[in-house]
Amino acid sequence: MEVVRILSPLDLPKFEKNISLTIGEFDGIHLAHQKLFNQTLNFAAKDNTLSVVLTFDPHPDQLLKENIIFESIFSLDKKIKEIEKYNFDYLLIVNFTKELSTMPHQEFYQKYLKPLRIKNLIVGFDFKYGYKGLGNYQTIKEEGIEKVIVTDEMIYNNQTISSTLIKKLLNEGKIEEVNYLLGKKFKISGTVVYGKQIGSKIKVPTANIKLDNNYPTLKKGVYVVECLIDDNKYAGIMNIGHNPSFNYNQNRSYEVHIIEDGFNMNLYDKNIVVELIKFIRSEEVFENIDAFKKQIELDKKEAILVLNNRL
Repeated sequence: MEVVRILSPLDLPKFEKNISLTIGEFDGIHLAHQKLFNQTLNFAAKDNTLSVVLTFDPHPDQLLKENIIFESIFSLDKKIKEIEKYNFDYLLIVNFTKELSTMPHQEFYQKYLKPLRIKNLIVGFDFKYGYKGLGNYQTIKEEGIEKVIVTDEMIYNNQTISSTLIKKLLNEGKIEEVNYLLGKKFKISGTVVYGKQIGSKIKVPTANIKLDNNYPTLKKGVYVVECLIDDNKYAGIMNIGHNPSFNYNQNRSYEVHIIEDGFNMNLYDKNIVVELIKFIRSEEVFENIDAFKKQIELDKKEAILVLNNRL
């Protein structure tokens, strides 16, 4: 897959033949996104066209909603890696600017879409483009794309499958539902900035992670996780919160404790990918070290049960 950065219409590739194109933000590449991708690839194969994805960076909401800290399920690098798995011919990343945000949909079509030789355009039921989202799958037909394929809305528990729904579920700690809607495990990643010991009498080695992306807000508490470190996977538990019992941290921390026997690797400054499996309890305040120690052992036992009982 060739990745092309589009800073202006002058950067658009001159394709040697027609293309099948899908357009979207594709944050998380959940089941509805996957449906779009598969349909685009099917049309490309059927009509002997190139298969192309067009997305934007930064995410329009990051630019347009200035008073809100934008959270993304995927970083751009992660999104590119996930799209690569589908074996598209091209990924076009359009630089989203204030100027582009005020461009009427007719002008956006003329400048960015018309030059692409689009034979098939595959979009979601809620597809919008141009200033204030006034363009849709109907206007784009009128502007010159004859074959526009609109995918049906996908529903989960009476709610539209969307990145917004996934963020809501993450905030509620419903990791298993998130993993189902993503069709893969939700992951966070970053660099281990330090390992520390919690408490004065009990030593629980943890990896404190500096995240590499502004991920959606996750419910505070303890999660069963698997960690990828140096291409090896390890079972663990992760606490997200402020450590209200000992070593209170005003900023939210992400701390992983590897629960495998004999693990003693120095994790400082290592890259780590954490796959979230299940939320097991909310953040608690413990009266003393003994109560804390007892709960950690219970968390570890539950994590082992969860990991051993997966299909």
